[in-house]
Amino acid sequence: MDNTILSEKRKQDMKELWKDTFHDSNRYIDIVFDTYYSLENTFVRYHENRLISSMLCIPYEFQILTKQGIQRRLRGMYLCGLATRPEWRRMGVMSELMEEAEADIKARGYDMTFLIPANDHLREYYNKKGYKTTSRKTILRYQPKDLEEKHTLETMNIYTIKELIKNGNPFADQLADWCIKIEHSRHSNTILHSHQDMMAIMEENENSIFLTETTFDPEFPILTKVRCVAFPELPECPEDPLRISELFIRAKEDGVTSKSQEREGTTLSICNYEIAILDTLLREFNRTSLELVIPYSRKGNKNEEEEPYAMTKILDNNENANLNENCKFEISLMLD
Repeated sequence: MDNTILSEKRKQDMKELWKDTFHDSNRYIDIVFDTYYSLENTFVRYHENRLISSMLCIPYEFQILTKQGIQRRLRGMYLCGLATRPEWRRMGVMSELMEEAEADIKARGYDMTFLIPANDHLREYYNKKGYKTTSRKTILRYQPKDLEEKHTLETMNIYTIKELIKNGNPFADQLADWCIKIEHSRHSNTILHSHQDMMAIMEENENSIFLTETTFDPEFPILTKVRCVAFPELPECPEDPLRISELFIRAKEDGVTSKSQEREGTTLSICNYEIAILDTLLREFNRTSLELVIPYSRKGNKNEEEEPYAMTKILDNNENANLNENCKFEISLMLD
């Protein structure tokens, strides 16, 4: 079979199995496969010309910070969409597929594979295959009483990223790179999203927005006017909390002030600056509570709750990785 025909058939078969297994929207599935699908990064099993098991692999870079403060890079492969038809489960099909994928990925020079289990049962399953929980997400819960009114940024403008992408505005590309720059500036072991990743994330998250100074003009965008990019998730029930899956915030050194503090000639601290943004988001989406999800811990915060997230497997005999079992990674904004 011609490679082009083979590739298209596999793509459509995998999308169908993905839909049957995870019940995601067609729009979401199209974004994932249009962005990341390739023959070399998919692993499949067929039986009598019917796809029975598959996975999609997505390459990522990681920034590692050594004890000496030196940054270096690792190459990781994200295993996602691991799916097997119900009648073929518990027969070792996915185990064989994972072994094949890991051997191929190692031969191509990657340092590690990682995945995000959907539940504790799968977490235990992957643990038996050598995967360790190396990433956690922290959920910080806020209500209006936790957000001081005097820190509200009354002069912030809010724009939707969806409209930028829909209208083909080149500022969307600049905004993606702006988020990546902030991500790269983190002094931690963190995943590094590519421009392609960030554009897909913004397209998939229809509620993604950015906050700017009042002098910002969307017709003539000036990137230095952007103060924050947020990725909110609106729950179906209006009483449920507004969930923010990630915040990219410009550092306080840029001198953003609130109206109430401008008269005093003071600048918001980074902590109060974030609180002001959260308050702005609560009011914008007319919610009474908010959950901020971040890929690191804030020790001592009374509203904090941690959950296990990604699991990692360092590929055997990989000297480049040189990581101990206690190594942790900050991972967020995954298309999982």
